[in-house]
Amino acid sequence: MPSQSLEHRLLQAETYLAIERVIRSVKHRMERHFEAVGLDDVTPQQAKVLMLLFQAKGSMNAKKISEELMISQVTVGRFLKALEENGWVTRERSAEDARTILLKLSDKAYEALPRFIAVSNALMDEVFGAFEAPVFEQFAANVASVQQILMDLDAPA
Repeated sequence: MPSQSLEHRLLQAETYLAIERVIRSVKHRMERHFEAVGLDDVTPQQAKVLMLLFQAKGSMNAKKISEELMISQVTVGRFLKALEENGWVTRERSAEDARTILLKLSDKAYEALPRFIAVSNALMDEVFGAFEAPVFEQFAANVASVQQILMDLDAPA
């Protein structure tokens, strides 16, 4: 790792703190949007599980959800319990392996999909709408680069 000037280190620290503030702000905005469209029994973190299941277009087990979202299986278990209690997901045994429990979106989740999409679109407009396309494309590329660096660091040796 190359040595960094003090000014550069300060900029890195300020940027990291800014990213943390952005994440918290987006989470609070999402909570307000969810409440406004009647999705008040799901948290932004739980919604990530639902969005993953929507994208998968099928069932997934908790381990796969944990890996995809990069959160602990214990945390995923808590999310899934709450989502099941609120009618967002159902559990079923895998046809291939009866020991495996799969999570599946409920009818309630499919009926709410347009509201989730509306919240997502409104949030993306609020967060990124002021960027011109070329500026945003560069920003997105930079974020993807940071994500790749972190993934490489986390990869088994």
